[in-house]
Amino acid sequence: MAVLDFNTTSTRSGNPGPVLCLRPPEEAIGIVALQSSIPSAPPVTAPFWPDHELTVVVVDFETNSPTSPPGRSERQTYTLLVPCTTLRTLLGRAEAETLELMWQQWAPGGTFLFHLPTTAP
Repeated sequence: MAVLDFNTTSTRSGNPGPVLCLRPPEEAIGIVALQSSIPSAPPVTAPFWPDHELTVVVVDFETNSPTSPPGRSERQTYTLLVPCTTLRTLLGRAEAETLELMWQQWAPGGTFLFHLPTTAP
């Protein structure tokens, strides 16, 4: 997962460059990341409104099951919740160069990983 800084540009391409490159687990396949977005501040009369500080990035991925019977490939599904506070903490560690972190360096201490059980058809 790449975290881009739109306030700076890459010296190579002139486009926003990644500040963080967060690697998934080695066995992850079919990775999909989604982020909730809050378009603008609510009107003063709004009774409820999400807090920007509580924004979460949701990453879904699968792995091949190590217990699959021979000749059959079964997948295990996972959902990873990455609070933006975790991303901000990691951004604080990034300096002039892109910070690349392997799974064990960034995920276990600041995310929530859910294993979604596979249901039989």
